Amino acid sequence: MKKLFKSLLGEAPKAAENVFVQPATRNVYEILGRSAHLNDDDFLDLVSRASFEYFWHEASPKTGIIADNLNKPTTYSTASIGFGLSAMVVAAERGFRDRQEIEQRTQTILLSLTKTQTKDGMFYHFLDEDSQVTTDGYETAISTVDTGLLIMGAITAGEYFGGKCKEYADQIFEKCNWAAFTDHEHKQVFMAWEPDSKEDLSGIGKFHPVRWDYFSDESIICCLLGNANPNKDFALPADYFYHWARNKGQYHPATPGYQSTDEFVYSYSGALFTYQFAHIWLDFEQLGKDQPRKHQLDHVPAINWYHNSQAATQAAWLVAIDNSQASRTYGPFGWGFTAHTSINGYNVGAILPRGEQNQPFMLNGEVAPYGAGTCIMFEPEKAIKTLRYYYGLHDDNDNAIVWNNEGETPYGFYDTFNLDSGYVAQQYLGIDLGPMLLAIENHRTGLIQETFMKNEHIQKALKNIGFEKL
Repeated sequence: MKKLFKSLLGEAPKAAENVFVQPATRNVYEILGRSAHLNDDDFLDLVSRASFEYFWHEASPKTGIIADNLNKPTTYSTASIGFGLSAMVVAAERGFRDRQEIEQRTQTILLSLTKTQTKDGMFYHFLDEDSQVTTDGYETAISTVDTGLLIMGAITAGEYFGGKCKEYADQIFEKCNWAAFTDHEHKQVFMAWEPDSKEDLSGIGKFHPVRWDYFSDESIICCLLGNANPNKDFALPADYFYHWARNKGQYHPATPGYQSTDEFVYSYSGALFTYQFAHIWLDFEQLGKDQPRKHQLDHVPAINWYHNSQAATQAAWLVAIDNSQASRTYGPFGWGFTAHTSINGYNVGAILPRGEQNQPFMLNGEVAPYGAGTCIMFEPEKAIKTLRYYYGLHDDNDNAIVWNNEGETPYGFYDTFNLDSGYVAQQYLGIDLGPMLLAIENHRTGLIQETFMKNEHIQKALKNIGFEKL
């Protein structure tokens, strides 16, 4: 599982600079008041525009593909590209730039990906500026979840722009042989495949022994795309969607006056992103519960994944309430427990309950703004107020602590901060800014979900898997 989290974040990027500030001791109302001149729509537009600038500027000058993180601008990750392709849809719809210019950039990205070296159509985690496999990343491996995130973005861009974008997106989508990356005995997708060496990508190689055997939004994405593939030889049976663990639990707050969450299926790590990523493209509120009984799996609980993520979001908020005395960062406006750049290089912030039992549950005072921001799809009032609070945080010299829209990297919210130590990760990642940007758009208009779900093969897969409201 540690491979999974590392794969999603990239090469454990260090912060661009560790900034130790002395946070001002203003009260919450003063902090929130710094954005009071903006109504919610204007405020969210400000955040969205700033986030999009990362995907536009931190891109290959040759192919337009998106950098993994700010500190490695010449290493591009397939997951970041997937979020970036969907970000182009938001930008075109909202007029952040000329639509024709955005469409041309999108077409260039997709065309380059049709020429990328793959294995059975599945993508390597890291690419160079020419959209070819690079050895500059911490690994040279095929990643099924990173491939999945890339495909989700490609499908969205293809459905929105049509024409050549649609043609290239279909090519990328259809060549992915999910069947070749699946343990069919267990009916579970492998997380990754590695070649024999970084120099020889044509050898036999090996699959990582770890499979998508536990609930995570990544499990949902891989199984959905696997079934959706129009090539029957590459596709996965629909019932594979129901063959990963669905363990349930609740969070019971220790703070008086707060109620326990509803019961929910918890992920292995407990990180918020594991409850968010699939919802970027799939409107589970509209779909309702899935239907394992359709596949004669009466022992598998039917789940409304939207309500599931709502309960997990509430658990994250309550964890912060319970630990507000332990850290100045935590509280009703400090609860973004998810994967992020840490003072130690990398951390998977988590909530309880979770499946991971081998590592102690620890909170280090760090919060990732995108963690709470992406929860706008499930708890909009909490998420918006929290983002306003982060925006309003200033130090004793009246400098913004977490927000930046000036200089050469004006991409909005920094990746991580800690009010106890004064640590701020002046770092940006495509897989952090992207989910928040797209979640905000889904809250405002439902654009990304509606566009993705128009795809005929996705519609087929949703019907095959079975949802009560489809």
